[in-house]
Amino acid sequence: MCNGKKDVYDPDGRIGYASSSYVKGLTCQWILHGKPGTPVTLSFIHINITKNLDFLAINNGTKQQIANFSGSYSESDLPKMNLTGEVTIIFATQTDEGEGWSAKFHISSPVDRNKKVWLVIVIVVLANYISHCFAFFVALAILKRRRMHKTSMDSVEELMQVRVDINRELNRIGEGPSAIVYRAVSTNGNTVAVKSRRDSSSDTGLEEEILLKSSFHPHIVSLLGHAQAQNGLRQRCLIFEFMQRGSLRWNLREDGGTLDWEKRLEIVLQICSAIQMLHMYSKPPIFHGNITSENILLDEFYNAKLSGFGAASYFSSTRNPEETSEMAEDICSFGLLLVELLQGEPVVNRQGCRNFSRLEQINDLVGGGIEFLDQRLAIPEENWKVMGLAKLGEIAKWCIGSCCRIEGNENDAKIGDVLSGLRQVKQLFCSV
Repeated sequence: MCNGKKDVYDPDGRIGYASSSYVKGLTCQWILHGKPGTPVTLSFIHINITKNLDFLAINNGTKQQIANFSGSYSESDLPKMNLTGEVTIIFATQTDEGEGWSAKFHISSPVDRNKKVWLVIVIVVLANYISHCFAFFVALAILKRRRMHKTSMDSVEELMQVRVDINRELNRIGEGPSAIVYRAVSTNGNTVAVKSRRDSSSDTGLEEEILLKSSFHPHIVSLLGHAQAQNGLRQRCLIFEFMQRGSLRWNLREDGGTLDWEKRLEIVLQICSAIQMLHMYSKPPIFHGNITSENILLDEFYNAKLSGFGAASYFSSTRNPEETSEMAEDICSFGLLLVELLQGEPVVNRQGCRNFSRLEQINDLVGGGIEFLDQRLAIPEENWKVMGLAKLGEIAKWCIGSCCRIEGNENDAKIGDVLSGLRQVKQLFCSV
């Protein structure tokens, strides 16, 4: 069993999770404490975890993600990683099915645990001394901090600063009402995406905090740090991994014929998994607030990642009961995304769909026949695939109905149930 964080100082050993009782909802960390710049080797013995739902993330320290593994790996495919310094391994589960994983490690020059303990003791003693000298001021600061959520300053301390070079005119790759995204090159030569807010005075603290908690998920875009930008970008900019194929919206519009039904189904499964992590496994639950095809990015292999967290927030339990809950709004947006993938075009009046009062309006939007499907793709010849697409349309209707005031509709969709329905569609597509 694993839970929480485990510090490792031994030069050689074995780590992993291979319990006979596989548990859903775990988030575990192993930190291999190598001295800065010294080699750390990680050799996996076996990996058999539920694909796209359970995953292993390998981080450089606790900040920059190096790799992400999910699924079952054969003996010849098992990764061996040569790293340096402090290495963090994060294991998270969203299912209770799997056989776990294990790995051997070798730390060529471990940090001296005893020296670290003495350093902690000295710091604690000094802190106690200082606290007695400034007891009144410290007490006031603690009370104030406990009453406040994390501020942007907390995120400043947790994020690496990355120097990037941006050509603002040539490398603009995306923009929205509140931000512009540029392609840039970091000092280590990697291509990254830089998000610059239009309002230089706007606070990115909550967005950074939420991304630091959630971007280790394999289908949420990774936050790498913040920029000390050149060429006139003076405000704080966020640095993200660069996704080669751009947004799902662009791919559907410009190259929709290459996104066959199987790829589209895999994309919705991946994004639904990301939303499930935000809604069900984050403490407190996270509301994304802007789930659209423009905020879904694809890598070179058509793997999807959810981005666009500028409107994200924590779920509010004090919201007016007469209003639609934040979770229902996210699920409704996901339903509109399903319609876009089925029909090949974005829903024009997204806000109007939220005001539907009759089931007939939802049925007219989604449709029910092959004439409503994206005409650039061939209709599958297999009956079970046609049944799968029909079921995908029913799931879309169910999701959209979550934020509509329709009389007699009390079976609101929950993200876990939506994900189960999508898996059934995948089973139909895989039938023989």
